[in-house]
Amino acid sequence: MKRLTVLVDMDDTIEDLLGAWVDTLNEQYHTAVDPNDVSDWDVAKFFPTLTKPQVFAPIYNDDFWRTVKPIDGAADALQQLIADGHRIYIVTSSFYETLAVKMTDVLFRYFPFLKWEDVIITSHKQLIHGDVLVDDGVHNLEGGDYLKILMDAPHNRGYDAERGGMHRVTSWDDAYDIITQYAFQSEHDGEEVEHDRMTVILYSTGCPRCKVLRQKLDNSGVQYTVNDSVDDMLALGIAQVPVLSIDGELLPFAKAIEWVNQIH
Repeated sequence: MKRLTVLVDMDDTIEDLLGAWVDTLNEQYHTAVDPNDVSDWDVAKFFPTLTKPQVFAPIYNDDFWRTVKPIDGAADALQQLIADGHRIYIVTSSFYETLAVKMTDVLFRYFPFLKWEDVIITSHKQLIHGDVLVDDGVHNLEGGDYLKILMDAPHNRGYDAERGGMHRVTSWDDAYDIITQYAFQSEHDGEEVEHDRMTVILYSTGCPRCKVLRQKLDNSGVQYTVNDSVDDMLALGIAQVPVLSIDGELLPFAKAIEWVNQIH
């Protein structure tokens, strides 16, 4: 399995900012907005009786961040990804005024296995190099050179994730499965590239064992050439065929079969 660099958004990806935000406004202003009805990135549109400063005020209140809870399964999934050997970075575009309390009361409180060196603050996530990004913001995934995992949220449900080259997930179990599958696939792809770059020559006279080894090579997908020149074989000291040359290393039949089995 390839060891990946996994970039992970914070708000509404590993913690429920929207739920806490809407609950706070409902309690403070006696409104009755359901977080599942907030189908646009601009939360203020769903509180038409409030001004934008009123809607955004909770974000700048330190006490508010103590009400923000983790999304089910997020901590377990991130810990398992780390245990699998992957590198996790939290990539968030947090406001600088709220950054310290947000990190202390949410990230490091519920994800204590993460440290400051695991956090990247940016509004331009496409500039960050990684293998995977998990994010609820479509705009953060579009144009990025990474596997795109869209965490389902009310504001992005009208977006066609498949058409946008993204994997929509509704849980961290699903996200973990996709990342793990991608890690195994990436390792396999890397092996194929390595094998394609090898110089593989089958020295053969068409004998029965030669045909067995040739069939094995065909099934493996490894690129190879066949040399049936007896003079070339004698010059290399080959007294019995078949022999497989891997970048100049000569493998007799049994060793050649073993090598092919390991890569197939």
